Parts: sequence; structure tokens; C-alpha cells
Amino acid sequence: MLGYVDDGVNPSYWTSLSSSVVNDISIPVWTRNNNGTPTAEGFKLNIVDIIDSHILLYMKRIKFLIDGVPRFLGTVDKAQPQKSKRIWEYEILNGFYELTKYKIESSELLASLINTNDPYKFQPYDGQYSNVSVPWLLEVLLIKRGLTCDVSALYLENSDNQILLRTPYTYWLKDIRLDLAMLFILNQPVAVFYTTVDSDNTPGYSFSKNKINAFDLFVLLCAVFSITIRFEATQNYPDGAYILERRKNAQTTSEQYIINQSDIWEHSQNISKIEEVFMPNFEQRATQRANYLSYIIRDLQSWGTVTKGKGRTIQWYDNLIFLMQDKTQSPGITLNMDTDSLSYNDLKSSIYFKEDAYSETETELICPIQDVFFNVKSHFINPRRESSIVKQGVFI
Repeated sequence: MLGYVDDGVNPSYWTSLSSSVVNDISIPVWTRNNNGTPTAEGFKLNIVDIIDSHILLYMKRIKFLIDGVPRFLGTVDKAQPQKSKRIWEYEILNGFYELTKYKIESSELLASLINTNDPYKFQPYDGQYSNVSVPWLLEVLLIKRGLTCDVSALYLENSDNQILLRTPYTYWLKDIRLDLAMLFILNQPVAVFYTTVDSDNTPGYSFSKNKINAFDLFVLLCAVFSITIRFEATQNYPDGAYILERRKNAQTTSEQYIINQSDIWEHSQNISKIEEVFMPNFEQRATQRANYLSYIIRDLQSWGTVTKGKGRTIQWYDNLIFLMQDKTQSPGITLNMDTDSLSYNDLKSSIYFKEDAYSETETELICPIQDVFFNVKSHFINPRRESSIVKQGVFI
């Protein structure tokens, strides 16, 4: 294992940790919840103070290479010197946790989202409206925090990226769009042009407190569309990048891969059983697109299919509606939102919407270091013990 830290100033300047790490660590190369939302799990890191004191004090990011290949990019969440022990103690989180540091608002994202001529990313002339695609939004959310990423796989027209089939048309992930004006007022209980929300000086309203951070939107989109995020080197990004892809066989509930029995060093299993499964509660709230270009504040209404079951309530943001490409028009021109936005019935095959999702059988394996990242709940690498700790199972 090789570890490198930046100096908190120059993001391209890395200093080797060499033998400075003094505690046993397990690096989370891939983690997610049962409902598919990726998590930014981290670990505690202790570094002996034999390297530059400036770096120990100001370092912001840390990168680990396993067998010479970048596998983890982390961000420093907390730092505490222990002078009596001559070490610094750090709490490290996955680098994309940086997205918690800014909100979904026009001042943060508008300039970046419209900075492209690719209609599969941004379409400024969707009738009187404009929109962005889901892959482009995910990419910009990462770029805004200086995180190198590769989302090219999300634009492909292949079985992994099929979202919906409505004969004779197939809708790919790149065909799913968000109205730009609606994006900037996500989680607001009303509809109005986003500059009113940004100014937040309307009597009787407190728009600022309803704004969501970029991390929360990012993980929700990844869960809804079964998208994985991992950090590793590629031919185009030899120093490592966040790779976004849809999970293989995203529509199945089997989340596991096979390890040769002879390679399994330790094995444990937890079996859960729920006798009765209930339909979840799910509701989208929005109004006509034209109302998001108006300075008149309007109430929202239930949108699309509403489910009222006895099961869990599925988290959703007001004004979050997914538009669909009009297959008879040029890229980025969408169908009428009133009749052809993605509904619960279109989305419910995702694990995020599974009724009372849980792990029926969860297995933890300890084995030699694995290169496989897909279809597991978590994958930690312990470089000192040269082992992978993998949790996998069948989720419903």
C-alpha cells in the first residue's frame, strides 16, 4: 500500500506517507446502504509527526494506492494533534463527501451546467424552458468540488443504461432530464422562479432552510438510477478519478459475486426474515412547468402516481420530477411533463423503491484483495493484512 497527502494548497502536489501511518486501517473502496444510496464511509488515520508539519496541519486530501493502483480518495474531516504521542489523528471520509459543502442553488451551479454545447447535457431551447440530463448533473456536482470524474459510461445506449421501454422507443439514462428552473428550488414547498428563492426576502417564507446540499441530491440520484461511484485509475485518468456506472443487472435483487471457496479466510452470515411486506408511501409534488418561470408563488399538488401503503415512506424532494426525451425530436427536447414524466410505476424496479427493503441474507467474507467492486454492499481493503472485507447479500 502507498499513501499520499496533499499540502492543502496545491491539489497536484502529493507527499508520500511512506511508513508514517501507525494504526491498522481498512480502506472503504465501495460502500452503500441496502436501498442503494452510496455512502461516504471513512476511517481513522494516525500519522507520526516525522513529515512536514505544514502538511500535517493543512492537508485536505489523501489518496491510497493498492498494488500501485489508486483505490481511494479521501477528504480530511477532523484533525487533532496528540503531542504526547507525537502523532496526528485524522478522521478521513470519502472524497465525494465534499459535496456536503455547498447547496443546490443557481449561484453555485448555473454557470457550470450551461457551460456546454452538448444537447445531451444541457438543452437551452426546450420550448420556453431549459433542462439538464441526469449524467451531466452528476458530473457537474463532482466537478464543482474539484473532483476528477468519468461519467462517459452513463451516456451509452446499452442494456445497463436502459431506464424504460415504451414501444417502439427505448429510453436511456441520458434521456432523463430535469427542468433547470425546478432544479434550483428542490425541496421548496411552493413553485416560483428561483431568483425569488435565492433572495429569500419574501415575508412568510424561509427558503434558505429548505435548500438541500449537493451530496444529498447526488446520492439520491445514484440510488434511484442504480449508479455506482468508485475511485480508481483508468487509461484516461492514470492518477485516479471517480468512475460512475450503472450497476450490472441493475433490475435484479441479487447483490453478490462469487469468491472461490479456497480463497475465503473467514465467513459469517446474518439471515433476516420479515413475515409481511407492505407497500411503501410515495408522493411527488409539483405544478406546471410555466409556474417555475413566474414570480408569483403557487402551491404544489400531487404529481403522478401516489402510493399510500403501510410500509416505509420513501424520501423525495418537492419539485423533483424527471422529464423524458421526446424521441421524435432533437436531443434534449422533452415530452409534456403533465403526461409523460417518470412516475412511481416507471421507477419502482429500482432497489431504492423496494417495499420494505432489507437484507434477507447478508454474508461477510474476508479474503485476498479483490478487484471486483460491483454488486456488493461494502468492500474494505486492509493493506497491512492484504485482505478484502466484503459484505454482500440478496436484498429485496
